Amino acid sequence: MNKILLRTTALVLLCTLMLSSFSSVAYATPVVETTPTGIPLEGIGNMVDEFMAEHIGVSSPGAAVAIVKNGEIVFVGTYGLADVENNIPVNENTVFECGSINKLFVWVSVMQLVEQGRLDLDVDIRTYLPDDFNEQWDITYPVTMRNIINHSSGFGEYPFGLMLQEEYTEIDLADIILNAHPAQFFKPGTASVYSNYATAIAAYTVECISGQEFYQYQRESIFDVVGMSQSAGHPYWVDNIDILNDKAQGYAIDAEGNVQNTGWSRIGLYPAGALNATVEDLARFTIALMPEAGTASPLFQNIDTINMLLSPSYAEGASGTAHGFFQLDSATTAAFGHGGNTISFSSHLVFVPEEQFALIVLTNVGGEQEILFGLQELLIGNGGIGQTTQGQAMPSAYEVVGNYVSMRRAEGTPIEFIHYLSLTNIQAVDENTIQFSMGGISAEYVQTAPYVFEITENSAPILKAMYYRLEFKIENGVPIQIMIGNGQDYSTFPAHRTPFILILSVVVLVISVLLFAFAPFALLVTTAKKKKQGVSYVKKSIQLQTALTLCGTGLLINNLILIVLMLTNQLMPYSQVLVFEIVNYVLAAVGAIAIILNIANFKNFTTNKQKATIVFTGVMLTSFILLLVNWNMFVLYI
Repeated sequence: MNKILLRTTALVLLCTLMLSSFSSVAYATPVVETTPTGIPLEGIGNMVDEFMAEHIGVSSPGAAVAIVKNGEIVFVGTYGLADVENNIPVNENTVFECGSINKLFVWVSVMQLVEQGRLDLDVDIRTYLPDDFNEQWDITYPVTMRNIINHSSGFGEYPFGLMLQEEYTEIDLADIILNAHPAQFFKPGTASVYSNYATAIAAYTVECISGQEFYQYQRESIFDVVGMSQSAGHPYWVDNIDILNDKAQGYAIDAEGNVQNTGWSRIGLYPAGALNATVEDLARFTIALMPEAGTASPLFQNIDTINMLLSPSYAEGASGTAHGFFQLDSATTAAFGHGGNTISFSSHLVFVPEEQFALIVLTNVGGEQEILFGLQELLIGNGGIGQTTQGQAMPSAYEVVGNYVSMRRAEGTPIEFIHYLSLTNIQAVDENTIQFSMGGISAEYVQTAPYVFEITENSAPILKAMYYRLEFKIENGVPIQIMIGNGQDYSTFPAHRTPFILILSVVVLVISVLLFAFAPFALLVTTAKKKKQGVSYVKKSIQLQTALTLCGTGLLINNLILIVLMLTNQLMPYSQVLVFEIVNYVLAAVGAIAIILNIANFKNFTTNKQKATIVFTGVMLTSFILLLVNWNMFVLYI
């Protein structure tokens, strides 16, 4: 009897467990895959299509979008025209210029060598470079690969010879690096300043260690590994010339909405921005950067390497930059990625490892932002409104008010002035809130910790994505730097660019332009009147004044032409700039002789008006020359 009772009890329990199991399966809530902003992936294509319909043909002629989730490409959308002139639409095989997304491949290459024990991030980079290169490479401070990979190498911009000529030429990365002369104007590790030049140095280091040209290493160790068969890394595409059959045309759109074909780019420092790829190829690359839990990336042998790759490498303050990958804001956890721009194309790659989610957007127009950052905000989002920490005493926001200049500037070059024409301004809204204004866009930030401000809602998508946090570096109670990370830091004015010097520069420039543009005509009129009055010769005072004036006029014309060429011609090598600077020396020397002759003959000038005119012209010529010296128009590179 007891046995029967036990068997019956056991049977009842077994049936209960089975029914419970069936019940849980039958009524379990299905997992709904979503974007980091909570949008269900089912039907995500319709949402992206609607968004793109508002922008395609307005902010870009064409575009391609890919979405990755859980190791798979779950959506690819193609929009608009790859070739406006021939009415060819964008398709899944359309190849776009990816610009600085190429840098991610440099950083992956670097970390592959670190994993193999062939590269140390924290030793002088010259350890890995040939002696003959190091002898020619003139740098102020030692640089490590860690400095380079987190954009704190100390280098400014070098604005000349950015692009290669259309005709094919042999590429030697070492020569290209040595022919560029960006100033290393701050100590490495103290600021995050974006540098194409330093990226090329990193790629050259990969060449020296691997024994392969960088584009060859990139193809063998990355492209082929992840299946990027429709991509090229060489600036003349020699590693995959077939991509030209599907490459989109590149465009610019003016303020009136007119579309202009602006051609293709051939990047001199090519590892920093010469990548061409399809949107699906880049999606495959991002999948390799987000391996499933417990598995390694095909790009690395050890999961610890990719974890290191996506960890902060820049320790100055709280502003962070991963190992070359921008750390971006998102609605959930950390996001990483990079944008890219060439003359005629714009791109953006963002992925959220913990969400196994990625977004890739490629467009065929230069400087596009609405699609790139609008889609990022829609699908990946941001961390929300900054909130002041309750109960923590905060310094007044008025302490950080003022103008700041980008540290990504062409320091010491003739084009340095351009960075001071559009300053970043900080205004206090109240004791705890500031307004950050940059390049015609602005946003409000609230103080969340002492001198740390986080962006609020109703801000431009690009600021939410890239400038979501500002930290002010304070020395002796005075702000000296805005630390943003990702190569975007700003500084107060350096000692040779104080507000007084900037204002004085403007005053001297305005007076010099008015004087030396119009004085020659006044002298012509004066000479004509003298001849009409029967005077057969021109007085020595007028001759000397004419010499002074024409020197100033020559300097004005010479430098105006130089500035226009520098701003409009990215192919311009420094050898052409040098011609204009030599002319400056010649005109300045002639001007100095004219000033000496005027001083020697000063007592012979008969009227106070003549004397005053000569003195004023001499003083203004001297001031104009000093202004040009101060703004690097006499700099000679060897």
